[in-house]
Amino acid sequence: MSQPRSSLHVVESPSPTDSGRAPVRLLVHGSMDRAGSFGRLAAALGRRAVVTYDRRGYAGSARRAPSEDFGVQVDDLLEVVDGRRVVALGHSFGGCVVLAAAAAHPELFVAAVVWEPPMPWLAYWPADAPGGLAAASRSSPEDAAEAFMVAAVGERVWRRLPAATR
Repeated sequence: MSQPRSSLHVVESPSPTDSGRAPVRLLVHGSMDRAGSFGRLAAALGRRAVVTYDRRGYAGSARRAPSEDFGVQVDDLLEVVDGRRVVALGHSFGGCVVLAAAAAHPELFVAAVVWEPPMPWLAYWPADAPGGLAAASRSSPEDAAEAFMVAAVGERVWRRLPAATR
């Protein structure tokens, strides 16, 4: 069920067994994704309180314009956390957001689990990896997103996607 804790699209599945003392499981999606992609994982965690949300500019949170300021993404995550203790899992760019939020407020994060967090600003990160290509694309966020997706799925698959998806 959606909760009004945030102006972002947040879905909270309360635990049928815990009394609110156990940490909430917070799932944070990456680039070109949405909270709904965690549906199977959220179902597998069904005996735990689970929170997912669409980051600004995505799916149910599309009405909140994307921000080029990374700190805004971290602030959004903390808005969703709302002072609760969490075990946060972030995929891709969502992993970077989780790590930054956990570093800023370690008292709220029992654990931070990240999967494939891109870090193209690091010297050893391959420049031709999708995140590196997106970071190098300075003309617009749209161009950066396209560079990322073309690198991730290939030019042939990119061209086959419907224009609305691209």
